[in-house]
Amino acid sequence: MPFLYSPLEQFKVNRILNLDLVILDMSISNAVFSLGFFLLFTGFISFILKKPEPLLKINWVFLLLHLYKLVLSLVVENSGKSGLKFFPFLHSLFFLILSLNILGLVPYSFTITAHMSFTFFLSFSVWLGTVFIGLYLHRVNFFSMFLPKNSPLLLALPLIGIELSSYLVRPLSLGVRLAANLTAGHLLLNLGASFLYFLVNSSFFILSFLPFILLVVFSFLELAVAFIQAYVFTLLTVLYINDSLELH
Repeated sequence: MPFLYSPLEQFKVNRILNLDLVILDMSISNAVFSLGFFLLFTGFISFILKKPEPLLKINWVFLLLHLYKLVLSLVVENSGKSGLKFFPFLHSLFFLILSLNILGLVPYSFTITAHMSFTFFLSFSVWLGTVFIGLYLHRVNFFSMFLPKNSPLLLALPLIGIELSSYLVRPLSLGVRLAANLTAGHLLLNLGASFLYFLVNSSFFILSFLPFILLVVFSFLELAVAFIQAYVFTLLTVLYINDSLELH
């Protein structure tokens, strides 16, 4: 049984299959494997849902339907009917983050959503897309969102600087929030499991019952965090899209 010598070792990117070609490195790492597993999983679900059997006979389809309705209500409540055109993207984004978060809870798996390189790429892509949407729909008027209405002329320059700075920091805050919460949760589980292992293999094994209960509670808490972070990431994306649509 392999052991981790450091709590941060679980976030290390390791090569599973070395395919280092002369021109291009095609090696498969645990991060690539996680994304590949997600693609296979979503492909399998799509194949199952296309079967002619009544879907109501499949119990886990209820969960997918509830998640579908959750994201749909999220879009309608925060961006109205104008945001429905972006629903397929937002639903896919929510399912991607949720699946990768839950996959990271499987023992000896890899949590790619705990890496800033992935979360920042995802958040920056979303943010850049909202900028393009705003520029495409409003042209030069898009920049009017950086100056609140009825603002005094004397405060125009400071307000533009503040609004522009907060707008530019969006992709960083969006990516850091996801990675930081997932990293903190996994570190807590790792430290709790290490402490439990120490007690079980010591003369104080009788005291291991309480840490075990806490570890189970932390596991369910981390499962809730995986869902909440996917929800928050999608919610903020909806709000950013709505800002580009309505110039708030």
